[in-house]
Amino acid sequence: MQAEEKIAEIAAAVGERRHLPAEKVPLWQRILLTVIYRMSFSKVSEGDRFSFPASRCTR
Repeated sequence: MQAEEKIAEIAAAVGERRHLPAEKVPLWQRILLTVIYRMSFSKVSEGDRFSFPASRCTR
């Protein structure tokens, strides 16, 4: 299936508010993406220490 056909199918499903089944991906890809996700998002809470509200920024 070509990319244009997939986009058209997804757009039609969204317009009709229906659900499409998730596409199957190889096991190695799921494992790799899970590891990357966990490694990268485990640091998000550490970055929150350095953020501040916009009110402090505009003073």
